[in-house]
This record gives sequence, structure tokens and C-alpha cells, in this order.
Amino acid sequence: MDPMSITIVSSIIHISRKSGSLPTLDPLPTARALRLVCTEWELSAKGFVTPDLKESPAWAGYEMKILELGRALDFVMRKTGVWKGKGEVLDAAADIVADVRYGRGRKSWIATLGEHGEGAYGKELAAALPDDEIGGYAIKALHQGGNGEYIAEVRAAAERGRTWVKNAAKLYEEAFEREAAPRE
Repeated sequence: MDPMSITIVSSIIHISRKSGSLPTLDPLPTARALRLVCTEWELSAKGFVTPDLKESPAWAGYEMKILELGRALDFVMRKTGVWKGKGEVLDAAADIVADVRYGRGRKSWIATLGEHGEGAYGKELAAALPDDEIGGYAIKALHQGGNGEYIAEVRAAAERGRTWVKNAAKLYEEAFEREAAPRE
């Protein structure tokens, strides 16, 4: 991996925890760095697995790293106001969400798309609904992003989901069925 990608990702993680400045606000190298580091982590940390915690399944080491980077990106975007809406950085986040190799690490990236995508990533989030590991998070992100056109898909995901997924689907349906209802 190239040094600039390492610098960009390291600074995103550092700024999310403390303070500082980003080495670049240019979305192209930032998006490239995010894609590269997730691929590198998936390849290099595949064998490392965390032990079971409180009866939850073990996580692969790369899933945890990818999850943490997604959370850090979300925090940096909130803190600095950069890269919001449709653009290269969130396109990279959508690519990471779509890549099933990254497993549960995609959860935080879905939240980032819902929070900062300004409704531009509904199609990408809806594509994650059939995935039982992240479908519930996609429902929440669709709701947060204002993407109300996926009621049928959300219902289908809720049928397979746990209680919290069903509750998220119910909130989604209530919010968007009211908007779709004819006004008197």
C-alpha cells in the first residue's frame, strides 16, 4: 500500500479520536485510500479472529478494523463537514458496503451513507436489505437518508429479521406511508 493512503487513513482514525488536520480534503485520493486499506486488511488479517464475546459470534480481525474505520470516517465527516452528499468518498463507502468479503465490518459504512449521503445512496442501501448481517442497519440508514421508496423491500427484510430489525422496519413504514398517503 502506498504511503499517502496510509497517511490518509491514519489521520482519519487519529482525528476521530483526538484532533488534528487531514492531509488532504481531495475526495479522489481519500476514496482510493479507503478502498485500498479495506482490501489490504481483508487480505492480511483474514486469519486473526476475536474470541466469542457474550455469546456473540467471533469477528474476523479485518471486520473489526473496517468497522472502526467506518465509524472514524463518520465522526470526521460530522466534525469537519467534508465529503457530504453524492461524491467520491461516499461512493467508496457504497463500494465497501456492497463487498460481502468485508462482512460485519460494513455496518458502520451503512450508517455513514444514511447519515451523510443526503438521500443519494438509497439504491445502494436497498441492495443490502437481503443480507441478514447488515439488512437491519440498511433499514435504519434508508430511514435516516429519507429514502421512502423501498417499503416492499424493507417489509421483506423485516420478515427475516430479529425484533430490533422489525421495529426499525415499522418506524420506516410509518414515516414513509404517512408521506405517501393522499392528503385531504
